[in-house]
Amino acid sequence: MVPLVFALALCLPAAPATAQDRSETTHDKTATIDFLDVGQGDAILIRSPEGKTALIDAGPSKEIVRLIRERGVKSIDLVVVSHHHADHYGGMDDVIKTFRPRFFLATDSSHTTPHYLKLLRLVRDSGITAIFPTTSPRKIELESVVLTVMPQPPENHEDENDNSIGIRVQHGSCSLLLTGDSQAGERAFWERYVPELIQMRVQRGMTLTVRASDSGRIRSHSPAGIITAVTVGQTRLAFSCSRHG
Repeated sequence: MVPLVFALALCLPAAPATAQDRSETTHDKTATIDFLDVGQGDAILIRSPEGKTALIDAGPSKEIVRLIRERGVKSIDLVVVSHHHADHYGGMDDVIKTFRPRFFLATDSSHTTPHYLKLLRLVRDSGITAIFPTTSPRKIELESVVLTVMPQPPENHEDENDNSIGIRVQHGSCSLLLTGDSQAGERAFWERYVPELIQMRVQRGMTLTVRASDSGRIRSHSPAGIITAVTVGQTRLAFSCSRHG
């Protein structure tokens, strides 16, 4: 596999900021990731200090719009469906209708349902640009927050979980790995072809806040307590940051 990286950055210009927005983004250089409580499913809201926003999955719940609005979000630049199970995209149609995101990221897995096909028609009819993982890493820049989309392995026709989109979130020296519901086969693929993307490096200057709306549980950690794997809802994630964070 040729380690090419495709960048998507200039397509996400900064949105005009209100006085309140400017105050928050000018003085607070912290990127925020919220794991929203949507019940049996996932919804992960990522916000850069500059006001860029991405939503990874939208759970099964129609409450997703309310949860996003409660956090003061008025627009979303990118939405992601990690894989084609309803507990990850059930509320995405409401998100699209309310926030009109500019980009929609999903796989081209053949696993589908009438509900998912309806979602794709909504994306098309709304004029949203659809993008897909490739066989090489793909970078999406939300100003200072960089999302690296992991290369997509060959489709697993038996287990849709193993067709999940993997995303590495990077802000300064802090990184977070989101792997959807990926199983051993897909994780082994990433470990073989892009080991550098799943390695957690610890440096100084941690500027990322992770907040869980439901209970997060530490599963394992380094002796120094600075490289941690956590389960929040159904999502397994790993993040690294300095001990100064």
